[in-house]
Amino acid sequence: MDFSSFESSTLEANQSLIVTASNRQARYLRELYQQQQIAQGKNAWQALTIMPWNAFLDKCWGLYSLTAKDTLPIRLNKAQSQHLWQTIVTSSKHTNDLLNVKQTIKLSFDAWRMLNQWQIKDFSFIHGDTDQEAFAEWYFEYKKQLSENRWLDSYQIGSVLADKIGNYINQLPTNIAFYGFQQITPQQKIIIDAIHFKKGKLELKQEATNLCKQRVFSADTQDQEILSAVRWAIGRLETNREQSIAILVPDLEQQRSKIERMIQRELYPDESLAGKTTHHWHDISVAENIEQQPMIEVVFLWLKLFDNSLNKPQLQTLLLTPYLYSTQEQSWQARQLELEIRKSNKEFYSLEAINLLCQKRELEFNWLSLINARMQSSDELKSISFKEFIQSVLSNLEALHWSGYQSLSSREFQLQQKLMEFIKAAVSLALVSNSKLNWSQALNLLQNFIQEQNFHQETPQAAIKVMGMLEAMTIGFDAIWMVGATDKLLPAKATINPFLSKALQLKYNLPGSSHQRELEYAEAVLASLQAQDELIFSYALHDEEQEQLLSPLLNPLVDEVGISPLSLATELPAYISDWPLSEVETYSDDNGLPLSNDGYTAGGTGLLKAQAASPFDAYLRYRLNLYPLQTDDLGVSFMDRGNIFHKVMQIIWQHLKTQQALLNLSDTELHSLVDRTITTTLNIESKHLYLLNHQGFFESEQSRLKSLVLSALELDKKRVAFEVIATEAKRQVEVGGLLLNISIDRIDQLDDGSLIIIDYKTGVPRLIDLMNDPIGEPQLLLYAISEHKESQPVAGVLFYQAHLKGSKYIGFTEASEMIPGVKALQDLASNPYAEEFELAIKQWRKMLNEIAESFKKGEAKLTDYSGNFADHYPVSRWLERDDEYQKAVQAFAEDHGHE
Repeated sequence: MDFSSFESSTLEANQSLIVTASNRQARYLRELYQQQQIAQGKNAWQALTIMPWNAFLDKCWGLYSLTAKDTLPIRLNKAQSQHLWQTIVTSSKHTNDLLNVKQTIKLSFDAWRMLNQWQIKDFSFIHGDTDQEAFAEWYFEYKKQLSENRWLDSYQIGSVLADKIGNYINQLPTNIAFYGFQQITPQQKIIIDAIHFKKGKLELKQEATNLCKQRVFSADTQDQEILSAVRWAIGRLETNREQSIAILVPDLEQQRSKIERMIQRELYPDESLAGKTTHHWHDISVAENIEQQPMIEVVFLWLKLFDNSLNKPQLQTLLLTPYLYSTQEQSWQARQLELEIRKSNKEFYSLEAINLLCQKRELEFNWLSLINARMQSSDELKSISFKEFIQSVLSNLEALHWSGYQSLSSREFQLQQKLMEFIKAAVSLALVSNSKLNWSQALNLLQNFIQEQNFHQETPQAAIKVMGMLEAMTIGFDAIWMVGATDKLLPAKATINPFLSKALQLKYNLPGSSHQRELEYAEAVLASLQAQDELIFSYALHDEEQEQLLSPLLNPLVDEVGISPLSLATELPAYISDWPLSEVETYSDDNGLPLSNDGYTAGGTGLLKAQAASPFDAYLRYRLNLYPLQTDDLGVSFMDRGNIFHKVMQIIWQHLKTQQALLNLSDTELHSLVDRTITTTLNIESKHLYLLNHQGFFESEQSRLKSLVLSALELDKKRVAFEVIATEAKRQVEVGGLLLNISIDRIDQLDDGSLIIIDYKTGVPRLIDLMNDPIGEPQLLLYAISEHKESQPVAGVLFYQAHLKGSKYIGFTEASEMIPGVKALQDLASNPYAEEFELAIKQWRKMLNEIAESFKKGEAKLTDYSGNFADHYPVSRWLERDDEYQKAVQAFAEDHGHE
């Protein structure tokens, strides 16, 4: 960039101004100007004012206000404007018809922005189009409120300044240059043209560069493509740390977390191994939503508790966070309380309930004491101005000392400071909000404001910059690598705003209005990038299962340089791939400690199932008591639904007892019995399943259960005669020296005295799971061993599949035609057992004895089925199994004579 024009005798820098299209461009020019002055050997130089467009508008408004004769309207900032628009949208008659209110507010407010920035006065809409009719209503109501209150919207300011430019143009600096404006709006053009006419056109010239070295690469997958770009940037950085390197990612918001992980792993191996995150040499331009940061989330959960209950996960978050406890002992006490809450079925916790929990355990937490103290003056929770609310929040946060018992990292300190800044800035919403709010309304208003605020960690000047395409335009780098240069993203797909007519958008050539406009924009981006010394384009051949194509805009370049395939020797980071294999020591230990002699252990049939599939995971679960963190399902969980079905069937068969009693019922009587049983059961369950207290959800579950239960009873009508002699039968059975507690869902006795064992499944069980090696579902076989007697032989083991897609019995019996749709053991083509049921039961005992004995001995080896236990991946490190790596280790061992 040539700044010589501002150093001549006629153009003094202190009488000059450069206006840029973005904040990033302004920072870039300031740094570049400073570097050039230093390079010229200067110790001091005249300041050159460089500011982005929005700051320039503020300056113009200030000058205009000095010359205006009439009282000027009150300017609304962007947050105030958005809140006012949101209030109008959410209070309109169209709200109930909106599928996504947040997206509607965003798109409709963007339509308002374009109408103003493109100076569209002849706004019209198509009658009959519900989106456009709704927008027209919001548009005119918004203008009405602005006019009545003498407010000026943040997007109207440019139009006013464009109309009144003659009032203040002489007060602007003598020399003004505009830089980086690739897509000038009509609003901007009026102001820029007037300045050029009055003061002359002053251009910043891009410094001439050598012929741009360009290359095109293809990768098999997106991960390989991004990893190659990261390693290329690191390679350049290692040769010269003074370089400025950019990786451009068109869909950076979606790829941000993946790229961050790769850079941390590749660029900072020591910190990565220590579990730390650092940003010494790189910067990712896309800011993060501050509200989603754990440190900030905790604050809003705490504030919510002032006037509302918390659900179980929210309370768990407060107890597990390190930020609310001044000592490690307090944090440990909170975690112990969280363990108890995790096992509870309670869905919501009021302040009173939390206080009761702490009192029982003699616990005292500062965050809870502050809320209790505030509750003594609870009037402010019912009626408070937004300004008073902000003052209360700030004073409460000051008393909270939410830094935890450890010193804050640089990132955490910046987050804390930024939140305080944003809360103070939110007070501006008091101008456009209701005069009095309750605590929850005020908190919701603050949260909506914070949701729109972004956080970008301040770091030293980074050599590697990861940014979107637009941000890189007119900024100089030593080298650029653009990933994702596919036909989907370059050019981007045209996206018509649904709240403006297509004809209007095409007439004024609004952003996203046509493919041609997006094409021209993409061409402008490419032209800007080609001013660099080195430019690389790449694309992935596949996005998961979908094939991808290179952008057609790069075809002329491909004709010149071709496409080179990217190949990675390994996707492992260097600290793993470069590790000397001669220092790798392999130690195999497949056994844990044997079980004590008494043989009793908790676990039941689940223990045998896990031991058969993966002894390692059975050891973790049933010996080390390693449980996954519980998660709350949306609605009623599958387990709860299964338990409810079990209880309904238990009550019905305890009432009926025999098949004949079922057959004697009329349809009306049967439906009445089922309805009464389901209603009673759901009412009992609603005490710990919160959603069942909602009438609509209750009725939905009632209908679903009735369908399943009636299907089961209809199937039982078609069986040979039986009597239900036990439901939810508790037993203790010994296998392989283990004493296991089991619960048999149902035992039917036929007229000949033989027994049918039934296990209800609300999922989709498979017959093969009763015959596989290893056994997939051992519980029915264990039940048969428990109940089989000479006087009462077991003649069938069955799963009952209670599923809306199909209800049926699955299993096998001693003889044919005993159960509709179920074959006899001897008729099964793939039967691995003896054809006689009594002999088969002996085989089952032998098989289960062997499984139990291996568990009792402490056998804990990994198997091919260990991958099914996803909850244990962090311990088993199953996902780290790499066949190629294992082969490389084996090959090295063979080459060097190691066993």
